Amino acid sequence: MEIIRTLAVMDGVTLTGGRQISDTDYSEYRKHFETLTDFGTEYDVLRMVEESYNDFFNHLDTVAKNIAATDHIISQDQFEPLTFTSSRLFMNYLAAVRTLVDHTQTLITRKYGNPSPQLVQFKGLAGLEYDSLASYRLLYKFRNYVQHCGLPPVEFLIEHEPGVSIKLDLTVDPSRLLEIYTEWGVAVRSDLESYEGKISLLAILAENFESVKRIFWGVFVQNNMNNVRLSGDWIKAFLGEGNICSSLCFVNLPADQPAGPNLNLKLQWIPAHILRLIGIVEESSSAISAASTTAP
Repeated sequence: MEIIRTLAVMDGVTLTGGRQISDTDYSEYRKHFETLTDFGTEYDVLRMVEESYNDFFNHLDTVAKNIAATDHIISQDQFEPLTFTSSRLFMNYLAAVRTLVDHTQTLITRKYGNPSPQLVQFKGLAGLEYDSLASYRLLYKFRNYVQHCGLPPVEFLIEHEPGVSIKLDLTVDPSRLLEIYTEWGVAVRSDLESYEGKISLLAILAENFESVKRIFWGVFVQNNMNNVRLSGDWIKAFLGEGNICSSLCFVNLPADQPAGPNLNLKLQWIPAHILRLIGIVEESSSAISAASTTAP
């Protein structure tokens, strides 16, 4: 069936503009479109980690502000939801990181093979974080701990002077972790044995999130960004730089369909959000690269 394909803007129920698109141009567009949608899908996995991280810290921020606003000491009824929700969000973060790491390794293996330089690069970046930072090692093993032992024995430290100040921290006792779970491995066991006092989960979580971003950007930008940028530039030029908006779409209409008020249209939206995302990703990766370069 012959299709008449037009580039137009759908504003509510009104179609405006209209530029007929040849099959050749549309076929070229689809190649670049698939590059961008793959890019968006891969980036969404990192976004899951970021959202889980933000959910955790936003929850603690809300709790701290609510406690600080009271004129009395926190009660048992207030404390139980705090501990349960915080533990749940912490486990969500661990699960999201595991999904990102496993997904990235699987994607690289399928796309480039095993062995491949890209897989070596990924394992090298992950290995560097593991070897360099106790926070990355501990949370990497913590995922296995949660699978076998459930909720970690987190202690909640709240220093609250009603109407004056609030300090909140989540800690774990390394000796308790060693007692409950034996499969930490040599390096992490040594780390836990070397800690003096309790471990602040907030500090290691913040450091771990930076590690995860460095791994992802190092692999993702190196392997994908040139093709993503080229496809983004091609689509922008094809659409017209000033015409990119969330209402832009292809309108597909069978050539033999009679004119009338009840047309059978098929719309295909232009991925405007992904085109905007390219710039955000490049800025983020540049900032992380610069921070890594200047870090002591």
